[in-house]
Amino acid sequence: MENHPDLRFLELLENIEHHFDFLFRRGFHITSVIFVDQDSEDWQVTMETDECIIKIYSYMGRIDLALSIPQLYHAVGLFELGDLICGINENEDFFAPAQEPLMNEAPSLLRIAQLLETYIDDILEKIGRMLALLSLDDPPASSSTLGQMFQYN
Repeated sequence: MENHPDLRFLELLENIEHHFDFLFRRGFHITSVIFVDQDSEDWQVTMETDECIIKIYSYMGRIDLALSIPQLYHAVGLFELGDLICGINENEDFFAPAQEPLMNEAPSLLRIAQLLETYIDDILEKIGRMLALLSLDDPPASSSTLGQMFQYN
């Protein structure tokens, strides 16, 4: 079967726009779409507002999501959704077994979108508290120090 990257690109964007429509209503927009390998199985989609950066990605058959705020992004990177949710709700079973490659992505995207929609305000509040740990009166910390301060790196 012939590979159709344009169709794959459109299908992926349609699924993301459908399942993450609540983010678009909050002012997010897609800033990049990258297919990492020639078979378009590994990819990442970045969505942003002035207050938040979200990356939805597929790697080795598993779809995941990571996010941060711009003030912490360059210092500590992105925080995995599952780690943030576990820190907020220890009863939530976020982690699921990896998918087989080439499976339909829509169920995984839906599940992640539902979790993010449920917890996004709590997550952004938690990340904001992490930022508050960085006092403006203190000298800037090195990236390695920040990485040690924040366990969700």
